Amino acid sequence: MKEFFGIGGYQRTPEGYMSWQHLLFVTLATIIMIGSAVLIGLIKRRSDYKGKNRVVIITAILFDVIETSRIVFVCCRSDDPWRSFLINLPLFLCTLMAIALPLAAFSKGRLKDAALDFVFIFGILGGLIGNYGAGQNFNAYPVLSFENVVSVITHCLGGFASIYLGVVGMASMKKKNIWLTFCILIGFCGVAYIADISIPYNYMFLMGGDGTPYDLFYAMVNGHKVFYPMIVVLLFLLYIVAFYFIFYKLKKKPAQIIVLAGQSNAVGVGHFTCLPLHFTQDRIEKWRLGYDKILINYYSHDKKSDGFVKTSTGCTEKTKNTIGPEVGIAEEIDERYPDTDVYIVKCAFGGTSLYCDWLSPTGGKEYDPDAYADQKEDIMANYGVGDPIRPGWCYNELVKLLKESIKTLSEKRLNPKIKAFCWMQGEGDSITPAIAGQYLRRYEAFIADFKKQFSGYLDECIYVDAGINNIWQDFKMVNDAKKEFAEKHENSYFIDTIAEGLTTANEPEGEPDIYHYDTDSVIKLGHLFAKNVEIDRS
Repeated sequence: MKEFFGIGGYQRTPEGYMSWQHLLFVTLATIIMIGSAVLIGLIKRRSDYKGKNRVVIITAILFDVIETSRIVFVCCRSDDPWRSFLINLPLFLCTLMAIALPLAAFSKGRLKDAALDFVFIFGILGGLIGNYGAGQNFNAYPVLSFENVVSVITHCLGGFASIYLGVVGMASMKKKNIWLTFCILIGFCGVAYIADISIPYNYMFLMGGDGTPYDLFYAMVNGHKVFYPMIVVLLFLLYIVAFYFIFYKLKKKPAQIIVLAGQSNAVGVGHFTCLPLHFTQDRIEKWRLGYDKILINYYSHDKKSDGFVKTSTGCTEKTKNTIGPEVGIAEEIDERYPDTDVYIVKCAFGGTSLYCDWLSPTGGKEYDPDAYADQKEDIMANYGVGDPIRPGWCYNELVKLLKESIKTLSEKRLNPKIKAFCWMQGEGDSITPAIAGQYLRRYEAFIADFKKQFSGYLDECIYVDAGINNIWQDFKMVNDAKKEFAEKHENSYFIDTIAEGLTTANEPEGEPDIYHYDTDSVIKLGHLFAKNVEIDRS
């Protein structure tokens, strides 16, 4: 053991860099690194974000415990502990993960995204190049020595984190964050350069190549104390740019999904014949022809599309010439993000309640996992005459339709990502205080189940919930529940349709349908949903 830990110095002659012992050792470690990262990544791919991040947290803690233990041991073993401490700071390219991994694991917002990207980009560099290219270490110490074994383990932990992030999709690699990634690297290099001058030492290879390919550049500029470090930093930055370039070349084109769900006001009961009262003929004709870039796959009351079709008027019911809020969504998205492909998945059924029909698995013990709309010949006709519906059938249909949509997009070599969930429902739960009083709990369960079901496809997904009109008996209880949910939960928004002026009392003229939004309000509802949605431009 003394020989392994180098206590009193190593007696064995180092096998040398690129010896068969070196190559065998790092190759076995690399196989374990890649295999474990892929296996755990596939297991965690459908977990929620917290579940995915837990692996990053464990990796960060493990890395820092091992690296800290190494530094402490090396200092204790040395005749000059202070000098050993100064030359073993986590400022090497590979040991930067001691800082970058905790930053990726515990920070939030854009800083977290940039830190995850940094680990994704540089972890694999340490895991492969760091192990196979560590000429100085393997020339100085035996292969199976404390220094080399710990070095390989930490290199592999960084590589593991990088591959894992790629498999589970936590590395966002958003172009807007590349400057933050640059700043993280430049910050590390700045600290390393100050340390190199002060100690002096050679962190981040800023003072010399140390048996690495950087020796070539060191020789090119004759070891110039300014030009050489600048070249090293520039090469790191070019590596980041090249990584982004290759990533986007290999990455599937995103298929950004907006989910629209609820009951009849999500179906849409805006009368097509009333459109000229509010809108120009050009706009009406554009809606009738549909949007080429904004497609919809829908199950709307009693009408289903055959896969994705243009978002247009008529995506509502079989026997009615009506228009739904999806048209307003499409118009707003088309105006804000022209020439960007967006996919709407609409699942809406009139006269349904969250209390029963939209009940999700954890919403109540009454939930029936086998309940679907096609369980009877004409489910809506039966529902209309009061035939009992099995709880959860609407939720099940939503999950089924969304899964089918994701599969369709995946088969087209696209990368489906759910950007927004838009909910127009609650009228069916405002009929008694007892039912309305359960709205918040059941909606929280609904969204939690939805997130769990589609965790692998949520991309900064927002949840937009529209309030119901004051024509309903217990509208205030339902709307208060919706507001409370939006206040309590991140990325959740409430649309106060009453304050926004949405009306139900005007159309059709002479016989107004007071339970459903007028035609102009249907379009406005779609606009209000879409204004909350952020789409990544093509």
